[in-house]
Amino acid sequence: MKFYHTSDIHLGAVPDGCFPWSKARGEEIYDSFVRLVDQANLEKIDLLLISGDLFHRQPLTRELQVVGELLGSLRKTQVVFIAGNRDYLREDSSYRTFRFPENVHFLDGIQNKKIVFPELQTVVYGLSYTRKQQQEPLYESFRPEEEGIFSIFLVHAGEEGHMKLHPEKLAASGFSYIALGGSHEYHSWLENRLVCAGALEPIRKKDLGEHGFVEGEWKEGFLTTRFMPFALRSYRKVVLQSKNDTTEENLWEELKAAIQRQGSRDIYRLEIQGVRKPGRDFDPEHFLNLGNVVEVRDLSEPEFNLKELKKQHGKDMIGRYIDYFERQDTKDEISRKALYCGLLALLEAES
Repeated sequence: MKFYHTSDIHLGAVPDGCFPWSKARGEEIYDSFVRLVDQANLEKIDLLLISGDLFHRQPLTRELQVVGELLGSLRKTQVVFIAGNRDYLREDSSYRTFRFPENVHFLDGIQNKKIVFPELQTVVYGLSYTRKQQQEPLYESFRPEEEGIFSIFLVHAGEEGHMKLHPEKLAASGFSYIALGGSHEYHSWLENRLVCAGALEPIRKKDLGEHGFVEGEWKEGFLTTRFMPFALRSYRKVVLQSKNDTTEENLWEELKAAIQRQGSRDIYRLEIQGVRKPGRDFDPEHFLNLGNVVEVRDLSEPEFNLKELKKQHGKDMIGRYIDYFERQDTKDEISRKALYCGLLALLEAES
């Protein structure tokens, strides 16, 4: 029995909403889902498992019709999915009334908590969110009722503010494979019995690294899984080191080279570390205009020549300020930042 395990598709999301590429990103999320379904069809996959947040918000009936037609086009594949915290099963949810094709099975975890596939010797359990924030680990009460067949449990947990993830408790549940959603990063535990597929496409700028889905096979009593990179783009973090003589143009050229080296299609977060010449500031807009740069964080600090400043200012306020800090028996980061911030203010006031 071969399966694909995916989660956190977030259909309808428009990542990086205020940036020029945001519309294309929204389209790519849908396109990647279509590509995954097409690949499942081509590879004649037995099961497609979706562990929550198929939609980024409450789905409209017409949106379910489009997705239903897409999933219904699968010739061999059975689809099983649950609702996550984004598309949770509220009282007026379209999930409650929509009729999916025969090969598509929605599990709410209450009235419909499992689906058995005798021809695959497999049973799939699932637990959907019924509230936007559901923190109680309701999955702890689930146990497979069948013996001698492959048992799968779809769970959406692990994100901050939602169901906490307790791998040891899930490990004791007795399921053959636990298909997690919730976190947008791929993780695996318990010799690949407990796997979080991560988001199919990165949705937020903190979703760094590769994204894709999990391909698995249950054969002759043995389970094998592997992560399959699939996303059209990645978020990447570039850290540049600044020195006292580094100019904004130097950093701009370094970032440009990094983007050319790693791929201009991807989306970048820039972090500037190190030191800079006092009075020199780096303009974030200059870097944002370089291409797909979604964030610029300048963590560099002004580097002062304290010996030279004391020589110049003697016993005036700036000189006394430096003397005060040098007399303190503190070398920690907070004290150093306080010294530098104060010096900047005093030097600016003097000028």
